[in-house]
Amino acid sequence: MRKTSILILLLTALLLKAGYVFSQNSINIEETETITGITVTGLKRTKQHIAENPLKKFIGMDVSSVHTDDVMAAVHGTGILEPLSVEITDDPAGNGSILHVTVSEKWSIFPIPMIRVSSGSFYGGAGVMDANAFGLNDKLVAGAMFGKQGWMGMGGYIHTQGNSNFPGWNVTAVYNNQERVYTDQNDGVYRRFGVNSITASLGLNYSFLDLISLSLGFGFFNEELKDIDNPRMVPAESGMGLRIRPGISIRKNDWDGFFLSQKSAGFTYGYIYGFDFPSYHSYNFRAAYEQSIIPGFRLLFHAGALYEPGVTPLFESSPSSVGINILPRDFSARHYAGASLGLEKSLLKFKFGLISLTAAYQVVYSDGPVLDEQLDHGFFSALRIYMSKVAMPALGLAYTYNAAADQHDVTFNIGMSF
Repeated sequence: MRKTSILILLLTALLLKAGYVFSQNSINIEETETITGITVTGLKRTKQHIAENPLKKFIGMDVSSVHTDDVMAAVHGTGILEPLSVEITDDPAGNGSILHVTVSEKWSIFPIPMIRVSSGSFYGGAGVMDANAFGLNDKLVAGAMFGKQGWMGMGGYIHTQGNSNFPGWNVTAVYNNQERVYTDQNDGVYRRFGVNSITASLGLNYSFLDLISLSLGFGFFNEELKDIDNPRMVPAESGMGLRIRPGISIRKNDWDGFFLSQKSAGFTYGYIYGFDFPSYHSYNFRAAYEQSIIPGFRLLFHAGALYEPGVTPLFESSPSSVGINILPRDFSARHYAGASLGLEKSLLKFKFGLISLTAAYQVVYSDGPVLDEQLDHGFFSALRIYMSKVAMPALGLAYTYNAAADQHDVTFNIGMSF
């Protein structure tokens, strides 16, 4: 299902952190001691417990087993802090050692420019975001996007779990007025229709063991068909309904001085109840394995699958649901299974950011009611600039080549991908 609200909020999942390189991999100490406390200095806006919470897993560990890169990964994982130094000091109580981390805060309140230029299309917009609302690492975002196919406006708030036993939560609302098109692998339009839609959602998430996360989402949506010029293969009916999406994921972050890499896997089940269309089930799986080969050079493997039997044409999904780039942005299908294998290299690291180059080969299977089954494969590359002082990517230039369709595309983004 095309969920514009998720596309916007996913920018909070795109927070890459470039920082300082630490030469040592572990803290040197002459005798074995235990970490009994944590201190974090350098905070201005962030609450103390928010900064300390990701570091509490080191309490009780032997100092000799505390690796600097693990501490750095934990701090970078907040998305709002940049570690400057890591050191061990004696506990004044004489009961062990204190893990002391000095940090700087990233700029978290800023306007968001949004520009996407691709073959034959242009999208633009603006918004405002607070990536550290109330100093709690919460996210507050509002904005609008415009293009030749219409416009959308949205607002949302994400509250992080913090160190409490109460789940994190998020609320979003989106209004969309657009001409929606579905294309084949050659970017040829086979379906065109107009739609006004409104979506409201509430989500809960709970993390534990610094590894596992449970989520539960509820949503209401109403998509009303509207008249446009030159419609083609218009869906038979509008759609109003409810959705529930429980999910589970595991994730571990690693820091090599340049990139925050992840090893993760997640599964989400969805039940979509239609008031005026047949209800259906949704099954979505995503996995990632990112491994540093040497500092600043890493292996990237991503895979995903989406299975939605019975989904109506109005709610078919795009390739972004499984993280695939080689198919057109407006490509549509019911089912996907895809994988991407590539490398990313830091080209230039400077005080305020990082420039990197990614190259990958992608393979994707898709199945839709019009295009039927097909297998595509091709090359993807991207040049990205990330600003270490700002909690979001700055800009990116991507090139894709679908070898099966002999199709090229160049995309330029400012602010975020959408």
